[in-house]
Amino acid sequence: MPTIEATDRLDLAYATGFLHAQDRYFQMDLSRRLAAGELAELFGSVALEQDRNARLFRFRSVAREVLAQAAPAERAVLEAYTRGVNAGLARLAGRPWEYWVLGQPPLPWRPEDTILVEHAMWWDLQVNGLRREILRQQINARLGGAQCGARWKCGLSFLYPAGRTSWDAPAAPASEGAVTAAPAVAARGGAGCAQRQRGGGRVCERAARAGGGQQQLGGRRPPDYDGRGARRQRYAPRERVPPVWYHARLRTVAGAGAQALDLNGVTLPGAPLLVAGSNGHIAWGFTNSYGTWLDVTRCRAQRWGGMS
Repeated sequence: MPTIEATDRLDLAYATGFLHAQDRYFQMDLSRRLAAGELAELFGSVALEQDRNARLFRFRSVAREVLAQAAPAERAVLEAYTRGVNAGLARLAGRPWEYWVLGQPPLPWRPEDTILVEHAMWWDLQVNGLRREILRQQINARLGGAQCGARWKCGLSFLYPAGRTSWDAPAAPASEGAVTAAPAVAARGGAGCAQRQRGGGRVCERAARAGGGQQQLGGRRPPDYDGRGARRQRYAPRERVPPVWYHARLRTVAGAGAQALDLNGVTLPGAPLLVAGSNGHIAWGFTNSYGTWLDVTRCRAQRWGGMS
């Protein structure tokens, strides 16, 4: 895992971009092309259908607008990162092997491409919601009837029996202000815990943890808490080679009224930031959320003013 030491945020962004380009440029290129609908430039007609689907969202145009509206300090970070990416690409002894196989040269990075990488992450995690919504509407149209009034319940009435059942959650707490206590956590060193040393601190790791969620927190503190802002978390993107994340330690020195930073965690190739990790005091992470976040509506195009 590389450690980057820099004098300020801009230098840190430059160095992060340099390393990303040296180790993951093809991955970065695929991400921006996926979002922009430009994969066919690399792979030919086999990627045309994917590009047509992506271009409906006009993500490159949106990325340019986001960049134009960004604060000067934010643009400066993206520009520094871009300079680092292109410097790292230029310093490679040869272009990444994937471009040799494809017979294509790697194109330079642009500041807007970082925004496209973020859109590519949305595509990876959420675009299936569009397909599910379209399929749900097709099922509704085939079934019809009063049960389809709520749309999302159509065809699933067996999951929603008439009247209340023992499976229904109460509409309100049993008493005003009632709060359910969190389950007790085994004492450190007690049953179900294994003691080991980590950086001078004692850590109690439970042999088994309930649930399979992304974030494991319970009782008064996470079972893997060691007092220094560390946490354990599993992230949603599918396993792949290379992996989605790029582990790094990012450090800046104190000076000019700015505090020193020491960040440890994972970055996303194509972006100059630590997505999840710790600064030694607190830890942060994220997870993909599942729900009904969108609707698909069919619109009939009409001619207006000589245009359609």
